[in-house]
Amino acid sequence: MRVSQNGIDFIKQKEGVGLTEYLDSAGKPTIGVGHRIKIGEKFPHILTMQEVDDLLRNDLSKVEAVVNEYVEVKIDQNQFDALCSLTFNIGNSAFITSTFLKLLNKGEILKTADAMLHWDRIGNTTSSGLLRRRRSEATLFLS
Repeated sequence: MRVSQNGIDFIKQKEGVGLTEYLDSAGKPTIGVGHRIKIGEKFPHILTMQEVDDLLRNDLSKVEAVVNEYVEVKIDQNQFDALCSLTFNIGNSAFITSTFLKLLNKGEILKTADAMLHWDRIGNTTSSGLLRRRRSEATLFLS
């Protein structure tokens, strides 16, 4: 599966779009839609929306591959989009070892959505913004 246009729009809304470099909520250099800038990676100009979309699609391809590989049960497009949004935000390694993935692979759909809500921290601090995002992802997952 691939993230739908609805899923891409959802992620853009939750992440925001930065045409120039900025520091994300964890203080990491970022550009576009949540693209963490790697050492040696340069963005000397303001990005066009096409460049933003290309970066996002490239970043999402890695997320899609992990979600496709590790989800062992049949899911629909909204569930896939929600899982990709969450994974895009928390990282592939966190997704692979998460409780919500274990619950999903046992077919525990409602418990999966509930477990998604626990990913609401930046470091040791609860983030109301992340909790709002997780609620939106859980709602999309269950729709």
